Amino acid sequence: MALLHQWRGLAPLLSETASFYRVQLHRHREAVAYLFERGVRSPELIEAMLIGYAPGGCLRGWLTQLQAANYMAPRHSAERQAMARYSN
Repeated sequence: MALLHQWRGLAPLLSETASFYRVQLHRHREAVAYLFERGVRSPELIEAMLIGYAPGGCLRGWLTQLQAANYMAPRHSAERQAMARYSN
């Protein structure tokens, strides 16, 4: 939950998360095989529908890396002060 508070709004968080899952789809053959079995065989359709794959336990590490890169830094000093109060 702390990661959500540090993000620069919900839209960038959701966008980064969806992008992460789309990348994961191509890294896991079993996910692509599952789509194929379900009749989803077109790469164009997969891209157009923004289909991804959510392997367990990876997203938190990815978001932590983004935070470490200062991507999720609070925008204003008041936000930073509020964050400091709630993180202790």
